Amino acid sequence: MAGELTPDERIAFEDEALSNPELTDRLYADVSVREALESAARARREREVTAASAQPWWRRGLVRWLAPVAVVAAVAVFMFTQQTQTPDGPPVFRGGGGDVVAVEPAGEVDQLPSHFTWTALAGATYYRFELFDAASTLVLETVTADTALIIDPATTEVPAEGYWVVTPLNDLRVRAGEATLTRYRTAE
Repeated sequence: MAGELTPDERIAFEDEALSNPELTDRLYADVSVREALESAARARREREVTAASAQPWWRRGLVRWLAPVAVVAAVAVFMFTQQTQTPDGPPVFRGGGGDVVAVEPAGEVDQLPSHFTWTALAGATYYRFELFDAASTLVLETVTADTALIIDPATTEVPAEGYWVVTPLNDLRVRAGEATLTRYRTAE
């Protein structure tokens, strides 16, 4: 085969190479150049791999999905904490005393109330009704278009003492006036 030496030729070549310093230097230089080129190619591949993995985390796409998830989580936590906070006492309403007038029950009543009524307000399409017990725990919350609400005692336990709040709402169910708080207590 071309390019291969027989054992005798190889021995003769090695003897010549060892005895001729110029040939020996050229052979070593040729091998050194090849090794240097291979070493440089290996180093270049390692740099490319290292450069790809050394990119900041935000450039590798983590922010693309983590940022929206963090925003949604923050909004959910905010909304959850706002909905689950209960006041230490009944809420205090500021303003001109309210636009909706509570009719009944108010003050001391003879029996557990099941029928709640209030006056209509111009500009209000709906009314948010909230019933609280004496410890300010929300018992019932609903939105109605009527100015009266009948509570079924089979589905909702009306407290013997508490208060109720009516808030007028517009077509978009946004507050259209002042809320009215009315306390009641069942006579013993």
